[in-house]
Amino acid sequence: MKLQWSKKYIAMGLVAFLVVAASILFLLFLLKIDIVLNMVGKIFSILMPIILGLTFAYLLNPLLEFFEDKCFRRIMSKWLEKKPASRLPRIFAITVTMLLVLLCLAGLLSIILPQLAASVKGLFDKIPSYLAAAKNLGDQTIAGNKTLSSLLGDSLDGLIDSAQSLLEKATPTINQLIGNVTDFVIGSAIGVVNGVKNFVLGIIISIYVMFSKEKFAAQTKKILYALLSKQHTDRILRNTRRAHRVFGGFVTGKLLDSLIIGIITFIVLFIVRMPYAVLISVIIGITNIIPYFGPIIGAIPCALILLFEDPLKALLFIVIIVIIQQFDGNLLGPKILGDSTGLSAFWVIFAILLGGGLFGFLGMLLGVPTFAVIYALIKTFIEERLKKKNEPSDTLAYMGSSKPDFPDTDTEEIE
Repeated sequence: MKLQWSKKYIAMGLVAFLVVAASILFLLFLLKIDIVLNMVGKIFSILMPIILGLTFAYLLNPLLEFFEDKCFRRIMSKWLEKKPASRLPRIFAITVTMLLVLLCLAGLLSIILPQLAASVKGLFDKIPSYLAAAKNLGDQTIAGNKTLSSLLGDSLDGLIDSAQSLLEKATPTINQLIGNVTDFVIGSAIGVVNGVKNFVLGIIISIYVMFSKEKFAAQTKKILYALLSKQHTDRILRNTRRAHRVFGGFVTGKLLDSLIIGIITFIVLFIVRMPYAVLISVIIGITNIIPYFGPIIGAIPCALILLFEDPLKALLFIVIIVIIQQFDGNLLGPKILGDSTGLSAFWVIFAILLGGGLFGFLGMLLGVPTFAVIYALIKTFIEERLKKKNEPSDTLAYMGSSKPDFPDTDTEEIE
């Protein structure tokens, strides 16, 4: 008997096989989720230089385009008329961009590290005076209380014996703690070495990416048009451009806003003769990149540094930061950023908390623009679906008296 092969049944069998295979893979994923997460972590660790390189190239691209288009192409315009395919403007622009970034990093480190070391040294220098003040306060309290003085005097020998016994019992725990601290120090040193290595490799990779960015973009388009239909590819490219507009606009604007806030903070602190003005201004400027919570995150350690120096100056610093952040939140920030994310305050806080909980400081930094991109894509998809159904896409149409009438199913069933 000759078998009759039908494309319909072959497709159904293929779909059933894929569903079963996907279910098995999902079950294995749930059962071995710890192994999968460790594998994903190792992959991210291996690819970290590439991730950093792509990130550096993306962030430095506006600066690169400025030097290439506004500076070197204009300077070399007559020479480029004879050799229009020359890559010399790109080479010069990359060189100047990387040198400028490295000089800025070196300058910041040369300013921050000495002041940080001075603040830490000043803190440790004042610890003995704080301990002496605490001891004097304790002695005065005991001397002024005869009952407490006699009690401590009678039981002093017993307290010493108890302390010695407790120290002997705690010796293994102390040794284990010292071992843990040693392991932490060694692990931190290894982490610093790996971080420096990833940073250097990321810089090198970013140079290659910036030099051949048009070629990489063309290869990506080529792959998309080969694998997908023209309609789907055009939609992906359109959404990618929109994501770049939202993400890049927010990151660029927030960096400019934070730079201005850092400069304003330094000027104000310098005028009032606040100690560690440069260090504090850099901390405030960097943490200000994080919306809402950034000023608080930056102000707390700075206030603690000043608290050990002079409590009144710490209080003055808090007042200054509150005023500066009010200026930033109500005037400077909206002027620079505008409505670049399209997110309400609730979704901004949601994105910061979610990003910070999953990826720490970096998640808080990039959580808002990333969520803004996802929000914009979902909003576009919902609006397109509503238009196909001839339904209004404006949210106001579903609020108040203008909301569509939905049938009361319970009333209909009762009737």
